[in-house]
Amino acid sequence: MKKWFFFLAFLHVLWSDNITSIEKKIKQDYEAYYKNNALVIKGIKLLLDASSQINEVRLEHIALEDEKFGGDGRVRIIFVFENKKYTHSIAYKIHGDLKVVFAKIGIKKSQDITKENTLIKTIPLGALQNSPIGLSDIDNISAKIFIPSGGMIVNSLVANKILIRKNDSFLAIYKEGNMQIQLTLIAKQDGAKDAIIEAYNPESKKTLRVRVLSNAMGEIL
Repeated sequence: MKKWFFFLAFLHVLWSDNITSIEKKIKQDYEAYYKNNALVIKGIKLLLDASSQINEVRLEHIALEDEKFGGDGRVRIIFVFENKKYTHSIAYKIHGDLKVVFAKIGIKKSQDITKENTLIKTIPLGALQNSPIGLSDIDNISAKIFIPSGGMIVNSLVANKILIRKNDSFLAIYKEGNMQIQLTLIAKQDGAKDAIIEAYNPESKKTLRVRVLSNAMGEIL
């Protein structure tokens, strides 16, 4: 009964060093997740009652319970008290801002996300509902579906940048032994890097399978 009382007391109180360790872990995980969004954390609040005290507590493990990274959530800790391990979940809230990408104009499906059709705004972390693309993703991705003007660009709306587009002519390398030739083909579908697409050879009138290598360049399989 006595041990259980101390355990309950711990749910409301941690040593200041323990609190610092937990806040540091939360900060590190959030900064790593939003490394391309210039996250600035202004404060972290653990939902604890600091009026009680407990001794001989040693933290062994700290981990976020989920990967939503929405500014609030729970952190799971494993600690040792009187040579026994306990697990507990603590709620937290973060006050901070980050930079996210918005559509300056309507962006069509398969259209590239570029500096010209986007703008960057600073918003509160708590305003996020979905995972935003990173600032470094601009010029490296394409819209998966139509993105309206003023809409926040999030990861679920984008795909890898299309390097070869349907009906466009492109160069394709054909290798056989030491021989290597280049052919001009016509894409029958869009393709991002490493995608396998079908392309039409206007000379042989045949359809070929091609691996996308780079912008307007592929390899015949």
